Amino acid sequence: MKILQIGHHKPIRDGIADHNTLYLKHLKAIPGLSITVLHNQDEIRKENGVEYLRFNPLTFSRQVKEYDLIHFEFGASFRGDYANWCFFLLPRAHRPKVVSTLHDLSTLTLSKYYRILTEAPPMFLYSMVPLSLGRILKNSDACIVYSEHFRRILSVRHSTHVKKLHVLFHGADLPVSRPKHPSVFPLRLCSFGAVSPRKGYEVPIAAVMELVAEGVDLVYDIYGQAPFGFYLERVKRRAAGCDRIRFPGYIPEEKIVDTLQQYDIIILPRKYVSEGGSGSLCHAMSSLVPVLGSKVGYYGEYLSHGKTGFLVDHNKDTYKGTILQILAEKSDLKNISENCLDFVRTELHWPVVCRRHVDLYQRLMS
Repeated sequence: MKILQIGHHKPIRDGIADHNTLYLKHLKAIPGLSITVLHNQDEIRKENGVEYLRFNPLTFSRQVKEYDLIHFEFGASFRGDYANWCFFLLPRAHRPKVVSTLHDLSTLTLSKYYRILTEAPPMFLYSMVPLSLGRILKNSDACIVYSEHFRRILSVRHSTHVKKLHVLFHGADLPVSRPKHPSVFPLRLCSFGAVSPRKGYEVPIAAVMELVAEGVDLVYDIYGQAPFGFYLERVKRRAAGCDRIRFPGYIPEEKIVDTLQQYDIIILPRKYVSEGGSGSLCHAMSSLVPVLGSKVGYYGEYLSHGKTGFLVDHNKDTYKGTILQILAEKSDLKNISENCLDFVRTELHWPVVCRRHVDLYQRLMS
């Protein structure tokens, strides 16, 4: 089967680029596939055994006819979605099967405009293509989403295409080591991922500051890139004066799990979700460090409260109360780690996720 993958890849610092690169790394191990990546990047991390082509709008319509299946990875990359152009340029007749992965509720948002204009203005042109989710669903043979939560939303908005929607989780690697969970203080908390307004970091920061003021011995490190610089500065001002809250910066992909395993709890706050799944959540679960996440959107499909993690309402008192509960029952963290390993092994492990993708490809081809 000849597959053409269209989407962003590392070294772009973007959750979608992380996903696409890791997916490709494991997909190529499945026999019987010939994989080509079509991209618009000046630099791209290449995998042995995969062909890479630079996007050319003048030759695109002719090139795609050489493949059995095209897999589009749509998302909110700050470079602008050249994938929008590719989809718009698809030939109407004699084209390959088309699979589209939908990461977000919108393929064009104000936040994307902001990131393009501040970080990569030449890419603004790519996001001027009027491509809606409805059009993607209509012109795709199948659409992949990362959660049942996202599938339900799209099913209501685009009920005529509900049979095209398939839930396949975001992938994760199995850890090669286990977190230590030492019984000594301080309790070590961290967050990681994009530091953006929809995460609502002000809330867990307020909870941590109250706990520190009450004499609880803990530290809270917030890792991640800041696509919105003004928001990171706002969060830092909110934490000013508390030396137990630190901002160490971005974690390179190859160091994520080792870094996370130095902590007792990973806090992944959310005010709301506009996407169908989270690479940060999958990385966190693959570290086997228990995750304290917001009770919003798809989080309940990945985290089972008290079993594979903790789910709380996004407010200061529930974060604070759950952290105090964890302190009182710290020995239970090892049990949560074991349960989390079982979930990662059966649902998130990249070879499992890739096999499920290929099963979908084969059903379409048959």
